[in-house]
Amino acid sequence: MQGPRNVYYHGWKDSDIYYKGTWLLHSMRSVLNNDSLWFAALRNLNTQFRLQMVNSEQVIDFLSAETQYQWAPYFAQYLNNTKLPELKIKARDMGNGRIQYTLK
Repeated sequence: MQGPRNVYYHGWKDSDIYYKGTWLLHSMRSVLNNDSLWFAALRNLNTQFRLQMVNSEQVIDFLSAETQYQWAPYFAQYLNNTKLPELKIKARDMGNGRIQYTLK
C-alpha cells in the first residue's frame, strides 16, 4: 500500500488500495471500540494537519497519542506487507461437547 519514500509512485493497477484503506480505518475503529474517541481523533487529525503535507509516521504518532493505543505495529502490517496476515488457531477438545480456541 505504501510506495517508496520521496518518489512519486503509482504502481497500483486497480482500486484495491482504496478498499484496503477503508478496511484499515474500519478495523481501527473496531479495535478501538469507542466511537466518540475515534471520531474526535479524526476531527483533531484534520484540524492539526489541515492543508499540510504529512507522512505516515506523523499520522501514526498523532493517532497513537490521541487514542492512547499503539498503532505502529498495526500500520506496519497493513502498509508494508502485501500478503494477508496469517491467523493461527489452536483448538483443544474440552470434552463435554466444547472446544477451546486459542490464537497463537
